[in-house]
Amino acid sequence: MYIMKNSKYIKVSVSDRTPDIRDYYDTNVGLILFTPHNKRWETENDSIEYWLHEVPDYEDEMKEMLEEAIQYLTQCDWRSNMIETYGNFVMNAQEVLSKIK
Repeated sequence: MYIMKNSKYIKVSVSDRTPDIRDYYDTNVGLILFTPHNKRWETENDSIEYWLHEVPDYEDEMKEMLEEAIQYLTQCDWRSNMIETYGNFVMNAQEVLSKIK
């Protein structure tokens, strides 16, 4: 199983969807192999309710962007840079938010 550098895991209900790749997944009953071509969990226990799906975690990137924005906004000359500063902040914030969605 490939692990992303910055990642987190979210619970996915097996009634909502199953994994796309044949691999071992952490589930509510332990580490279980899933085979997508026949949508089968390789276990004798049929009580699998959820599996953990690895997703990117942008928390560090968001913190860094917000820290830079706060530092820059508190030090900038508002008479000359206000519009450009605000525009750059909004553009960077929108980029990070689109990654999260």
